[in-house]
Amino acid sequence: MPTEPETRKPAEGVDTWLRPFFEDSSLWPVAIVVALCLFTMGAGLLLLVWLTANPFALLAIVLLAGMTVDIAVRVLRRGAAKALAWCAIGLWLGSLGVAALGIAFGLV
Repeated sequence: MPTEPETRKPAEGVDTWLRPFFEDSSLWPVAIVVALCLFTMGAGLLLLVWLTANPFALLAIVLLAGMTVDIAVRVLRRGAAKALAWCAIGLWLGSLGVAALGIAFGLV
């Protein structure tokens, strides 16, 4: 008796754009460069808040944190955009790591 072909729901939204960067190894260098650029910008923003108490930088951090929480809530509710949620969490962790390295090596 023939079995029915597996009917998988195709990925929707942002996952269709992000997934190739994780699956295709030829795109990994691009993903690494983009991630490092975002880590550096995030670290600069974190250090700006930490060292100068800039209210506009603090507002940017609050907005980014709000977006990260929103993404996490959406993933928990619907299971959608998991790649985006992991990218957002990775952005925070990477930015904190780069900021810590900058402080540790005396760059600030």
